[in-house]
Parts: sequence; structure tokens; C-alpha cells
Amino acid sequence: MYRGFNLMLDEIDFWLMDEKKIAEYENRGKKRLEYLHDNVVDILKEHVSEGIIDGTELSKTWFKCIKTDVFLSHSHNDAKLALLLAGWLEKNMGINVFLDEVIWGSADKLLKAIDDEYCISDINEDTYDYKKRNLSTSHVHAMLSVAMFDAIDKAEVVFFINTENSVPKIEDSINIRNQTLSPWIYEEIVATKLIRKREWEEHRIVSIMEDYTEKQLKVSYKIPLEDLTEINMEDLDKWNREYIQSKASRNSYGGLLEKNPDHPLNYLYSTKFGFKEDNN
Repeated sequence: MYRGFNLMLDEIDFWLMDEKKIAEYENRGKKRLEYLHDNVVDILKEHVSEGIIDGTELSKTWFKCIKTDVFLSHSHNDAKLALLLAGWLEKNMGINVFLDEVIWGSADKLLKAIDDEYCISDINEDTYDYKKRNLSTSHVHAMLSVAMFDAIDKAEVVFFINTENSVPKIEDSINIRNQTLSPWIYEEIVATKLIRKREWEEHRIVSIMEDYTEKQLKVSYKIPLEDLTEINMEDLDKWNREYIQSKASRNSYGGLLEKNPDHPLNYLYSTKFGFKEDNN
């Protein structure tokens, strides 16, 4: 990971666009998501020997972290917005996006496969055993945490979509900012502080590419957004214009573009930070 961005975004930012473009962005985002998702196949038995699951190999097989430009962190309630952004980035900038729901969604399927095989109650075959279920959940969550860290480490940039779904206004916490009710978002943003930081050049290696009425458990987490640079749709539009206009002027920005003239993320850094190569 090179840098993280706190992206202040809303679906309204796309509403003023042409309907055909919106549909195209969403369709591109869906195709990207389908590409990243593993096919629903029974791979569990392939990694079981004498009744013991090889967690390392199962994790590698199930959570395939593909090298991408941008890791997209968002609330599951902002799934459509994430697809629109992923499609916009691919269409306009040629950016490959990794959506975090690929990991969390895959984890649900893996957990059910393990529970159906190992966690059925001895008393009632229609239910799971509570203790066995807790153990399987801890194992799968450990696997997905490793997969998430790996995906963020491989991505050059992290975009956190900051909305009221991901950072809600919590009652009785008026004076406390930047809280989330999602343990996954909390983990991802904390990961951006802990993950090794690498220069952008190191990433330029060719890659292979609800609403419930009943009472719920809610735990809030203070997410450390101070290390993420705040951007919004205006910044994205400026980035896009800068990218288009500057492609013909590759000697701009103190020679930065000479190293990797066609990579769009260079223009984001230049636009947002006045980023220039150190000539010393």
C-alpha cells in the first residue's frame, strides 16, 4: 500500500450523470465483482486430510487476492455506490478495483460449508451446535482477516467510501466523530495504519490479473481516519480531467510521469498533493 484516501461520496454524486453512463458504470462494477468472486464450488474436501482442514491452503484457495490498483472499503449498504465507483474508475481511468465484499461474501459461503459438514448438533440435526459454531466462525474470520490484509498490502491505494452508512451519527456520541458500527470497516481502516507502506513505483509491477426492527448487538469502533487523505467527487472529476489533459504532456510534474507515463494514479497524486519527484 502506498496511500489511503477518505472518499466523501454519495449516490447523488452520480445522479446528475447521463442515465446510460450510470448504467454502464454499474454494469462494469458488477462484471468486476463477478470476476473477483470465486465460483461457488465445493473445495472444502480438497483440503481435508484425516479429518483435519489445512487452513493455510484452504485460505489461499478460497480467498484469492488478485493484485489490483485500488482496494475499495465500504459499507454493505453502499454496495450499489461501490459498484458505480468501481465502474467509473475502470471506464475513465483504467483502474482495477478490489471490492472488500469479495472477501466478506466468500467468507459467508465458506463458513456455511464448514458448518454443514462439522457443526451439526448431535441432538437435533436441523440445528448447529453452539460451541462448534463459535469455533468454526473464529477460524473463518481469522482466514478472512489474513486475506483482507493481503489484499490491502497488494493494492497501491485504499479508498474508504465515507457515508452515513459507514460512519453513522450515533446517539449519545455527539462529541465523538468517525465512529463505525461495522467491525470489518474498523479492521480495514486500522489495517491501513499497520500495513507496510511502499513507494508507488513498487506497485507498478504487471499484475495477474438491512434494516432490522428487533434489538441487535451494536458495538462502535473509533476508526483512525486521520491518516487517510480526504477527497470527494469534485476531486475525482478533477483527477479525470487532469489525466486526460496531461497525457500529451508527459514531462510535467518534475519528471514524475517519465517513470510511468500512462499510469492514472500518478495524476491523482499530482492533482491532490502537487506531487513532484525529488531531484536531490
